[in-house]
Amino acid sequence: MFRDSKLSRIFFMSILLAVSLPLLNILWIYPKFNEVVVSNMENVAVRLAVHIQGNLGDGWDDFIRGEGRDLTAEFPTLLKDFDFLKMKIFSASGMTVYSSDSADIGTLNTKPYFNGTVAQGNIFSKVVKKRTQSLEGQLYDADVVEIYVPVIRNKQFAGAFELYYDISVPLDSLDRTFWYSSILPFMVTSILVLFMVVVLKGLDRSLLEKQKIESDLKESLSSAQQLADKLKTKNLELDQKHEQLKLAQAQMLQREKMASIGQLSAGVAHEINNPMGFITSNLGTLRKYLQKMIIYLNYQEENLANKLSVGDQELLAVERKKVKLDLLLEDIPDLLEESLDGADRVKTIVQNLKSFSHVGEAELKPSNLNDCLDTTLNMIWNELKYKVTLHKDYGDLPNIECYPQQLNQVFMNLLVNSSHAIEKEGTVKIKTWSDSEWAYVEIADDGCGIPAEIQSRIFEPFFTTKDVGTGTGLGMSISYEIITGHGGDIHLQSAPGEGTTFTIKLPIVRKEVAV
Repeated sequence: MFRDSKLSRIFFMSILLAVSLPLLNILWIYPKFNEVVVSNMENVAVRLAVHIQGNLGDGWDDFIRGEGRDLTAEFPTLLKDFDFLKMKIFSASGMTVYSSDSADIGTLNTKPYFNGTVAQGNIFSKVVKKRTQSLEGQLYDADVVEIYVPVIRNKQFAGAFELYYDISVPLDSLDRTFWYSSILPFMVTSILVLFMVVVLKGLDRSLLEKQKIESDLKESLSSAQQLADKLKTKNLELDQKHEQLKLAQAQMLQREKMASIGQLSAGVAHEINNPMGFITSNLGTLRKYLQKMIIYLNYQEENLANKLSVGDQELLAVERKKVKLDLLLEDIPDLLEESLDGADRVKTIVQNLKSFSHVGEAELKPSNLNDCLDTTLNMIWNELKYKVTLHKDYGDLPNIECYPQQLNQVFMNLLVNSSHAIEKEGTVKIKTWSDSEWAYVEIADDGCGIPAEIQSRIFEPFFTTKDVGTGTGLGMSISYEIITGHGGDIHLQSAPGEGTTFTIKLPIVRKEVAV
C-alpha cells in the first residue's frame, strides 16, 4: 500500500491496534469481569442458602420427619423473593423430602458430589449456563448457580439444601455493556486509521525521494567498506604469515641450537673419554704397584728388625715417624679408591652425555622411557640436587617406538621447569606406568603452581611466565609438538600454591611419524 516500508509498518500497526482493543475486550476484559460477577453471584447464593438453612433452627429434624411446623408454604415466597428457580431438601441418606418440583420428591441423590463432598459437611456449587445441563440433567433458559448447602446437627450430617439461583439479569447487563464497549473503540480507531492513511500517503512520497538518495549513498559506502574489508583481510593474512614465519624461525633456531648442543656434547664426551680412559687405567696400575711396594716394605722391615742394632732401629723408627710413613701407607689406598671412584663417575657422566646427545640418531628406535628419564636426570641433576627431593616410582614399561633424543628434551624441559617452580626446597615425583596401548609418564612438583587464567596458554609459542631474558617461551611449545608428533598427548593439572602435574601419554606402537 505504501512504497516506504516504515510507513507500511505504521499503517499495519494502526490496524493491529484498532483490532486489538476489541480483541482485548473479548479475550481478557470480558472474561475477567464475567468471572468477578459470577463469583459474586455465587457468594450471594451461598449466603442466601445458609440464611434459609439457619431459619429452620432446631426444627430441622422434625421437618425431615414431617412433624412440627410446616415450612413448605413459606418456600414459594422465598423462591420468588430471592430469585430462586428451584429448591430441594434432602435427608441425611440423600432422599428428597421436599422440592419445588413435586416430581422430585422421594428420589434418592446418589451423585458422587453429594456423597463425596456435601455429605462430608462441605458446600458444593456450580455455575450452569443457559441451555446447559445441570448436575441433575435439566435444561434452563437462564444462567443459574446450582448450590448444595449441608446441614450439620451435633457434628453429624443431617441433610442438605439444593438451590438454583438465577443470575441471568446481571450477566445480561454485563453482556450489553461488553458489546457497547467493544464497538465504540473499534469505530473510533477506524476513523483514526482512515485519517492516518491520508497523512501517511503524503509522507510516503517525500520519504521515497529521501530513500533514493540514502540508497545511492549506502551503495557508495558499501563499496568503500568492501574495499576496507578486503584490505583488512589481507593485513590479517600477512600478520598470520608473519607469525607463522617467526614461529618457524624460532623453532628452527631452537632445533639448530639443540643439534649444536648435541654435537658439542658428543665432542666434549669424546675428548673427555680418551684421557679418562688412560687416567682410570693408570690409577688401576698404580694401585697394583702400591700394593706390591707395601708388601716389599713390610717384608724388608720384618727382616731388618733382627739385624740392626738397637740404635739403628730407634733411628729408623724416628725417621718413619717423621715422614708419617704409617699414615701414608694407610691413606694412599683410600686416595686411590676415591680417585678411581671419581674417574668412574666422570665416565658415567660422559656416557650419559653421549646417550643424551645421540648425534646422528634420527631414526625411530625402540626405547624404554625409564632409561630416558634416568639419562635426563643424570644430565640435569646438578640443577635439581640443591633444592629438590626426588621420588621415582617406575613401572614395568615395554619399549616404545620413539625418538629418544626428542623425548629426553621434553623430560629435561619439564624437570627444569619443576625445579624453577620450587622457590627453596620441595619435592618432584616421577611416576611411570602402562596399559595395553599406551605408556604414561607423570612429573609432579609441589611448587608455586600455574594460575587458571594462563593454563590454556602454556603450550603457546613465545608465551612465558619468566622474566625477560630468562626464557624464550618455546620450551613447552616444542615439547607439545614432540609429544603430539609421536601420536601422544600431554595434559596439565595445576593450582596456585598446590603444585603442577604434567601427564604424558605415548603410544606403545607408533601410528604415524612426526614431521
